[in-house]
Amino acid sequence: MLVGDCKNTIMSINKKLKASPAGRPVFQVTRLKALWRTLTEDQRAGWSAFLVSETSQAEIRRQILARFKINLRYDRQLLRFRTWLDELEALKAGADRAAADEVELRQQGLAGAQLREELLNRMKIRALARGDFKLGLRAIAADVKMEVLELDREKFKVGLHTKIQAGLESILAEARGNPAIAEAVKQIQQATV
Repeated sequence: MLVGDCKNTIMSINKKLKASPAGRPVFQVTRLKALWRTLTEDQRAGWSAFLVSETSQAEIRRQILARFKINLRYDRQLLRFRTWLDELEALKAGADRAAADEVELRQQGLAGAQLREELLNRMKIRALARGDFKLGLRAIAADVKMEVLELDREKFKVGLHTKIQAGLESILAEARGNPAIAEAVKQIQQATV
């Protein structure tokens, strides 16, 4: 449900980090973000610790240049990368909290619309508490999308049921002379109600 939408949001952020088209400059921060996704968890943990250490900004940038050949010439580039890391971690933590909420609510016996409504309320409360109104809007948009899908599903079922009943009635009209067929059609009609 909504947990999947959080994971999709994380994936869409990662997909935004595509290479620049030919002839356009490749930004160093974008290269670093793309590289970050290729690192193992251990490598990420080591570099994360290094990024928040007492080491000077200039030395961190030199180490990134020496190790990865990515030249961050300005402190604000490193700041943008750190901000991106914080946002990525917040999104992952939000997805984990939403997954835990879903498990907890399912254990409480909630399902369907009640489950979705409670998950949506929790996501909105968290988003508003953090001041992340975009996340709140995405949660609402995901819920609206689910509602639309549910309405489409119901509309399809009603349309299919109507067509089946119309087909059975036309068979019944043609089978008036044959009581066995008429009885079978009536039983089918009763079973599909």
